[in-house]
Amino acid sequence: MKKIKMRKKPLSLAEKNAIGIFLSIMICTAALLASMYSLVKRTTRQLYEDKALQLSQTMANILNAGQQPTEPEAYNEMMASLEQNDFFNAEEYYRGMGKYLLSFQYTYNDIKFMYIQRVDTERDVVTYLADMDDTDPYSYGDEVPFAEANLNKTLDEILLHPFTSTGKDGWLCSSLAPIAYESDTSAIAVGVDISMELVRRHIFREMAVIAGISLLISLTMALLTGFSLNRTIIRPVTELSDAASCYDSALLLQDVQSKLSQLNIHTGDEIETLSSSVQKMEREIKQYVMDLTQATAANERISAELNIAANIQSAMLPSTFPAFPDRDDFDLYATMHPAKEVGGDFYDFFLLDYDHLAFIAADVSGKGVPAALFMVIAKTLIRNQAQFGLPPEKVFTKVNMQLCEHNDAQMFVTAWMGILELSTGKVVYSNAGHTHPAVIRRDGSCEYIKAPAGFVLAGMEMMQFKQGELQLSPGDTLFLYTDGVTEATNGEEELFGEAKLLEALDGTADDSP
Repeated sequence: MKKIKMRKKPLSLAEKNAIGIFLSIMICTAALLASMYSLVKRTTRQLYEDKALQLSQTMANILNAGQQPTEPEAYNEMMASLEQNDFFNAEEYYRGMGKYLLSFQYTYNDIKFMYIQRVDTERDVVTYLADMDDTDPYSYGDEVPFAEANLNKTLDEILLHPFTSTGKDGWLCSSLAPIAYESDTSAIAVGVDISMELVRRHIFREMAVIAGISLLISLTMALLTGFSLNRTIIRPVTELSDAASCYDSALLLQDVQSKLSQLNIHTGDEIETLSSSVQKMEREIKQYVMDLTQATAANERISAELNIAANIQSAMLPSTFPAFPDRDDFDLYATMHPAKEVGGDFYDFFLLDYDHLAFIAADVSGKGVPAALFMVIAKTLIRNQAQFGLPPEKVFTKVNMQLCEHNDAQMFVTAWMGILELSTGKVVYSNAGHTHPAVIRRDGSCEYIKAPAGFVLAGMEMMQFKQGELQLSPGDTLFLYTDGVTEATNGEEELFGEAKLLEALDGTADDSP
């Protein structure tokens, strides 16, 4: 059975704010307590180290009768002299020194342990000579490794330099003061350990009180901050978000107030600016949708009218083929595909009499409706003048004069007109700035009619157009076109061109139009 993964609901802004404030309080409180604990611990340790140093120095002074520690040579001579006495016992000697200090230990309650040791830095060990602990004392001669704080140190770095350690006896502050030096690496010293457990417990109690007070103050500040943020940021943003999520574009065209327009946010900051901007955006979208609806309706109406115009334009051009089914001495075919719904390209053909066929291919400057309207005028004028029996150059001369009148739009027409004498195959033609037609001979050869082209129609008044002649033989084909064919481009923006057109026409002599 396939398990359905439940998508977790994202946290709201209020929940994120509460979590953020809580975590900030915890972090700040922990940082504060850590800083205070470090400060108190460092201060207390320094205080107890000074006290331990003072006590150890005092006891050393008592044992030395206020004199400086005995130097190695004097100490060794003294011990050698004592050891010559058969009744001398070193253990009893040092125990007596320790007992002498017991009254001192009873006077200072802070002292937990008091002892006399031989400190040997060469071996990193201390040897107990006397231990005044009445519960579990070290025996005479017991060796103990150095405390970690004293490892790899010289005598001068150990003696009279208090240190703290933590072990089975708890947190202790210790200090060693020299009584006598045996050598450069060994000395007899009196030491004291002051227990800091009471201090530790006191610090923890103080920290607990401080933590409680800090937490209470932090929670109070958090509540005040949360209330303020909720009133000034979270609630307005939530209202704005809810209004935006309920936004319905269908209401844009109805006279109904949306939730966005009903927002009443006055925070005096960027949120109010955002709310105003969103309301302004909604008004602009509503206006845009209304304008777009009207424009769409207008475009649909124009599109429909253009379709009708395209149908009318198409109906104006001969489109039934074969055009003269009762004639078998010639054949023709024509087609037009405008770039837009309507355009300025056109063609026409008609019989002037039984033996003469007139045919025209033309191209009006520009595209769209203006070109189509100008095309209707040009086509009508050319047909009318041709039906009077005028030769092509005379037709163009008269049509040019008529088109130049009131041509405020500065439009023009390129045209190629020919009149074919069907009995002989002779074509009389005139070119008004149009593309050169091509002749496809019966033998398959193909060439352009490169006779000089005259000026365009409606370009300049009083223009005179030239006439040329062309002889067609049975089986020859005359191909007329507009520049839309040669100026067509492929995906690489390369023009089709006259050379490719001639190449395409080559070998089509046997094809039907």
